[in-house]
Amino acid sequence: TVPEGLIEKLPFIRTLITYSSLVVNSKADFTLLNTLFSNMLRNLSIADKCFHYEPIVRQFATALYVLRGRRIYEFLRLNIPSLLPSVQILQAAISAAENNLTEGKFNYEGACNYFNSSRVTLGFIAEDATAVIPKITYDTTSDTFIGFVAQSQKYLLVKRKYN
Repeated sequence: TVPEGLIEKLPFIRTLITYSSLVVNSKADFTLLNTLFSNMLRNLSIADKCFHYEPIVRQFATALYVLRGRRIYEFLRLNIPSLLPSVQILQAAISAAENNLTEGKFNYEGACNYFNSSRVTLGFIAEDATAVIPKITYDTTSDTFIGFVAQSQKYLLVKRKYN
């Protein structure tokens, strides 16, 4: 048992005890949450420039950044110290990935490899036409302009029309 005086001085200990009993008695998988907590506590005990993030934390951070956007990511990162890597680290990892997307081109082989590795048998494709204000940008990776309406011939998109 933990002395009551210590719990009064450090109320976080009571939270850890409650969390630990919840993990032991629950059927839910707490792997991600446990990894996030242990990673955060380890990083809090070292210098700011030497933070290390487990691969599952980097994957979670990338998904959070991509799905919720930079503002929410930065809000969480700045308010929960040492939990998430910086935006620059994420952007470098995303741009270094070998899954670059090109407008008007569908990567059948990459999708097939992903489906096989994840044991997925069904996939859905949708056109993204949600832009309210069109913005033309230049993609250095594919050497093309992005943002124009893609041209089609016989119901197939013409790749690299505006390069």
